[in-house]
This record gives sequence, C-alpha cells and structure tokens, in this order.
Amino acid sequence: MKTNYLSSESIIKQILNDHFKTFEWEELHKLPLHYHSLIRANVISFLGCKDIRVGFASYICTHCQNSHIIPYTCKSNLCSSCGASYAQNWVSSNSNTLIECIHRHVVFTISKEFRLFIFKHPKCFFFIFNAISKTIHEIFFHCKNYNGAEVKTLF
Repeated sequence: MKTNYLSSESIIKQILNDHFKTFEWEELHKLPLHYHSLIRANVISFLGCKDIRVGFASYICTHCQNSHIIPYTCKSNLCSSCGASYAQNWVSSNSNTLIECIHRHVVFTISKEFRLFIFKHPKCFFFIFNAISKTIHEIFFHCKNYNGAEVKTLF
C-alpha cells in the first residue's frame, strides 16, 4: 500500500479549497465588515502561492541555456512557507538589537468568546494589552527571584 505524504502547506491549501466558501457563507458575517476583504485577499493569495498558473519568473542560464521557472510566492506571514521566511528575516534583522540573556517568554491568549468582542471593538485591544503588561510587571515585581530584573512586553 502506497502512502501519500502531503506538506503542511498542501494540507492547509486543501482545507481552504474545500471549506473556505462555507466559512464565507456561515462565519465571515460575524466579523467586522472591514476584515472581509482582507481575509479574502489573504486566502486567495495563499492559495496561489507558488502556483505557476498565477505567475512566475523565467530565467535562462547563459552558460548551459537551461531555463529555470520560479513561481511567485504570496509573501504572507500567514503562509507556512513564506511566513517562515518572514520570521527568519525578522530574526536576522533584529538579532543585533537583542541581548543574549536568560529570559522568560510568556504568551497570553484571548478566549474565543472575547475575540469576537475585540474584532468589533479593535481599540480595546490596546487597553487589554496594557492591562496584561501591567499584570506581568506586578507578578515579576512580587516574585522572590525578581532581583530587579528588567521586564519588557512586546506585541
């Protein structure tokens, strides 16, 4: 029995191909109107990523005359392929500004029910982020091993 293995990008593309129309009809209306075109554009761009039917560059080697076709990419940080490049480029460009030290990485998530509220009131996100930032600072300030360490928050 032959097993076909698909990349995670292929699986995600297949899921979007199979279910995005249903999502548009059943779920998209729950999000603010100004997100609709952004979501559609990102999905369409992702589905066309590395597909030569969408576009490509063709190069011919001057020595051997072999042609090379390189499909265009979506360049979205949501894409598992392009997003990895985006993340790597960010790390490369910011690595000289970061210091090597022992650190703690804390991630706060927002519940599904509360996300809908934030979508409808995006300005509230900054108030929430500030509250989370103050909470982190308070926790570390009262921690026994704090020893005056500097606490930074990013989003």
